[in-house]
Amino acid sequence: MAVEEGDFLAVPFPTGGELYRIKKKPFTQTYAPHFRSDHIPSQAETLTHWQGKLRDHRNVFRKSTKINAKLALEDGVLDASVHGSEPRKQYRKGEFIIVQEPEGGRCVMSPVDFSEAYNLAISEPASSARLADEGFQLYEHKPGKIWAYALSADDIKKYFPVGQFFSRSGSTMTVNEGDYLAIPFPSGREVYPIKQAVLATAYAHDAYVPTQLATLSEWETVLKLESVYCKTAKMHAKLAAEDGVLETVVGGVVETSKAYEKGDFILSGTEGERYVNAARLA
Repeated sequence: MAVEEGDFLAVPFPTGGELYRIKKKPFTQTYAPHFRSDHIPSQAETLTHWQGKLRDHRNVFRKSTKINAKLALEDGVLDASVHGSEPRKQYRKGEFIIVQEPEGGRCVMSPVDFSEAYNLAISEPASSARLADEGFQLYEHKPGKIWAYALSADDIKKYFPVGQFFSRSGSTMTVNEGDYLAIPFPSGREVYPIKQAVLATAYAHDAYVPTQLATLSEWETVLKLESVYCKTAKMHAKLAAEDGVLETVVGGVVETSKAYEKGDFILSGTEGERYVNAARLA
């Protein structure tokens, strides 16, 4: 498709999936901004719109604290007037009630999401006697990271006109200026809010190390536009007659080890280093 200055590039909302051109005149005559002051974005809409921005922002955090939580033994409603929770937040038997430190607000998490995020096998006494009396226990977050982005007043006004969006489980979640939108690193399978105070006390900033998929996505097209090279050097190699482990020893200490199988090739690099090339890749 030919494109000219002033044309519009468009993708279907909210799914995307294809890209096409709309000429400027037909666009201005047949399209208008879609904005509803009472619209609450779905989880899919929010994830579609924000996931790229969070990934590009490269602001990665890791959970650094434990959390007070308890299993709901029956259906109920969180009392916002007492705990500072979202108004009339219902929960069901089997869900987990979580205390959001440090302000003490409470939220609800499904058992599946909780077991993915926290270590259910190990718990400690709650962080206060009051919480212990209510049945709360302290759980450790599983190793994991998130991407996070701080929402501005303009972000809230433009994308969350009601100050809410839907969670993956279908409940509404409130967002305010200064709150963070977060997605798991590296999967990015869902988006959820984190209060600014919670992020500051419960998370630590972590170095961004791109995944193989992220690196390939960013560099594959660029590399394909560059020059093509053909390897001309000869290589010392031998066929492994049996299974084994290739070790790299520095100063008498094993730094890396690589298992190989019978039929793989063991190669010697230009600096004398050894590495394995599977037979299927030879």
